[in-house]
This record gives sequence, structure tokens and C-alpha cells, in this order.
Amino acid sequence: MKIHFVTRGDLAACEEGAARASCDVLALGFQALGEVDYRSELDGSSQKLESLALLSRRLNCTVVAGCVTLSCGFRRRSAAVAERGKLLGVSDQLYTQGEELRGGAHLKVYPTSAGKLGICVGEDLYFPQVAQSLSLFDADAVFCVFGQEREEAPRL
Repeated sequence: MKIHFVTRGDLAACEEGAARASCDVLALGFQALGEVDYRSELDGSSQKLESLALLSRRLNCTVVAGCVTLSCGFRRRSAAVAERGKLLGVSDQLYTQGEELRGGAHLKVYPTSAGKLGICVGEDLYFPQVAQSLSLFDADAVFCVFGQEREEAPRL
């Protein structure tokens, strides 16, 4: 599995370098999509998730991108997964501590051509049971999308 990580830039800026990398999985941080409002996505006034899916088609790879999702007034850290022009799903961070962001509802392993990808978002990585659960769900690899590196983060 060839993975290309892009840590800076929006979706358009990521495409050029990723195309040269010819990867199986393109992993993007939170800057790629920014904030995704589900209502705007559904009414067509925003096409961020569609743009992610189209990027996966153009690059012929699986794309994992961090974002902050807005749904019914709640904001969550999330990661969207797309492959071959199709949005496979969006996974939310489960654990939040004293933040303005809310936690999500479940873990998911996405079957892709690169293998089964388990998605972990943000500080969920600090909870070993998250990665353990994803491995029990048969994940071949676990991807964790972080917003930024923190000094106080424990070594994992």
C-alpha cells in the first residue's frame, strides 16, 4: 500500500503533488476541506464532499481528508473517505474533552482497493481501545487525522 501524506494546502493544491506520487491512498489533513456544512452539501450550495470524490476519481486512489462537519448546529471533527469518484462515508471523532466540538457516534472500517482502512480522528488516538476496536473490525491499516501536533501529546 503506497500512501502519500499532504499536511498543508487546500484540496486543489494537494492534487498536483499527489498526481506525481501515484499512490494507493492520499491522506490529507483538516485544511483540505475546512468546514463542511451537511445542509449546504445537500442543497447543492457547497460541493466540498463532491470535490473530494471527484479528486479520488481523477487520481484513481482512495482519499482520506480531515474536516470539521456542521450538522443540526453541532460541530464535529471528522474525516471523509472517497474512492473512485464515490464518497464512502464520514467518520467523526468520538472523544472530546471540554471543547466546543461534539463527539460522534461510531467507528467504521472502509473497504477500499488499497485494503480495509480504519479511521481514527484527532485525540481518539490517545484511547487504545479505538485502534484495538478498528483492528478487531478487520482493518488492514488505521489512519488518524490530526489538526496539529501538540507538545503535551504522549508518545504512542
